[in-house]
Amino acid sequence: MAGFAVEAPTKRVPMEHTSAAAEAEINMLDVEGSTVGSKRENQSAVQAYGTENTQEPKRPRSNAKKVDMFEQMIDKLVDETERMFEMLVMRLNESDAERNAQHATVNTQLLAMNHRIEDLEQRSSCSLHKGSMPSLPSLAFRQSSTEALKSMSPTLERKGCMVSKLLQHPRMTMATPRVHNGRLIVWQWNCRGFKNKKAMLMQYMKTLSKKKLPDVIALQEPYGHDKLPGYATHCPFAESTGRSITMCILVRRRIAFVEHKLDVASDIDNALIEIIPSKGITAKFFVLNVYSAPSKKGLTHNFDCLLREAMAKAAFKPLLIYGHVNAPHTHWGYGNASPKGRRLAELVDDLGLTLLNESMSHTIIGQGVCHDTTPDLSMC
Repeated sequence: MAGFAVEAPTKRVPMEHTSAAAEAEINMLDVEGSTVGSKRENQSAVQAYGTENTQEPKRPRSNAKKVDMFEQMIDKLVDETERMFEMLVMRLNESDAERNAQHATVNTQLLAMNHRIEDLEQRSSCSLHKGSMPSLPSLAFRQSSTEALKSMSPTLERKGCMVSKLLQHPRMTMATPRVHNGRLIVWQWNCRGFKNKKAMLMQYMKTLSKKKLPDVIALQEPYGHDKLPGYATHCPFAESTGRSITMCILVRRRIAFVEHKLDVASDIDNALIEIIPSKGITAKFFVLNVYSAPSKKGLTHNFDCLLREAMAKAAFKPLLIYGHVNAPHTHWGYGNASPKGRRLAELVDDLGLTLLNESMSHTIIGQGVCHDTTPDLSMC
């Protein structure tokens, strides 16, 4: 029995059964393959749909609380700004009210003073006929001089034209001349050539009323004997400096005047006139116009003898002094004082003269690197 292998009996399956089983297995494989393929197709379709409908990621919305906080801060700032603006408006209104009250007080005082002056004029009318005392000036003289100063053309003001503000010193109160309308206006102008600027001056004077026209004009550096319609001209030749004409005086034709010559050896050109009482002018007064060239060798610039001689001519009558002096000093707006300016300032103090210039009001405006200067002075 050894050496023989016994084979297990095998069960034979009919062909029909085998073919049916194979078909079933094939169908199962097809079904599985189709399901797998459908899954892949579905995944690819999902991926394709996702890629087609992809959008940019949305930005995160700002926090609503922060927005509300910023809005509250802005509203608060707006409210504070409005309150500050209202306070400023209130302060401005208060300052305007105070200023108006001050102006009203000053006007009331001026009116009372004017009435007082009129009363004194009436009381002194008897003494005026005897020649013992000149009439007191009306307050309108001072007001009109100030108004004329403010209404000057800027072009003329830059060139040194200025209205003389008389009655600024107590000494001038009792002896200031009057015109029939209660005022007298004197201009000073460093024109630097009157011929080329006469048309400009005439055009400006046409814009003024008759009450604001100057009665006397003191010119410096006209460089010619030019005339102005309606005015008489006094232009002495500049013998001391050898130039043509360095200064002159224009007087309205309705005003009478007399020319005086100073017996003084001086290198300062000068012209002195005396206004004669006529047509409403109730008192005499003198006008002195001087020109002093810049400091040069051989020139002494002796103001002492010149001014003392002019004051002696005027005696106790008012003397108005105008001039282009070229004497720097701190009293009339310069940064430093020259020897010529120091001598003139000491002389002004010794003679008791009053400077009519304002310290910061320059008569020549500098150009480029040049500073503003005040070589032109007015004194009384």
